[in-house]
Amino acid sequence: MNNYGEIIRNYRLENDYTQDELGRLLKVSTSAIAMYESCERVPRDSVKLRIAELIGKPVGEIFFAK
Repeated sequence: MNNYGEIIRNYRLENDYTQDELGRLLKVSTSAIAMYESCERVPRDSVKLRIAELIGKPVGEIFFAK
C-alpha cells in the first residue's frame, strides 16, 4: 500500500505540479511539501483536509490506510 508521501508525490507528478506550485495550492511552504513527500513530517489536520479535497480522496484513505 502507498504511504501518504507517495500519494502526494504521485498526485503532484501526475498533474505536472512542482513542489512550489503544490505548496501554493495547499497554502504551505515548498519545504513542507518535500517533507510530506518523504514522510519526514505529517501535515496538520487542516492541511490533511486540503490535501484530501485537492486529490479527491477521503483523509483516511490517504493518511490512515494500511
